[in-house]
Amino acid sequence: MMKVTDYNVVLAAATKVLDRHTCLILDYLTMDEAAQCMTMIYLCSDLMDAITMDYAGNISVIASPYRIAILYLKHQSFYKGDTPICLYEDLSDDMENIALRLDAALERWQEQTV
Repeated sequence: MMKVTDYNVVLAAATKVLDRHTCLILDYLTMDEAAQCMTMIYLCSDLMDAITMDYAGNISVIASPYRIAILYLKHQSFYKGDTPICLYEDLSDDMENIALRLDAALERWQEQTV
């Protein structure tokens, strides 16, 4: 399988992952915002060095091919993997990986704020 470029198909895959799992990102973003964030990470991961998404409430998500960073309430955290976030072999696997890395970055962020 190759990279899926249809925004609506990718958005549907992101929404499906968010519906199936308890993702920490939903504590900070609406379902629509979180799905759009994951969609943009997928669509841009192989095209840009990094993509930054700023949301109301001053939370920012910065994604690069290997790393997802969270900036919120004057604290920052990130998760960096050994493999790219998106391998573009299976859309569902890539969406799961994005969700897992978002959660890992948020878990680290939460540890800093305790």
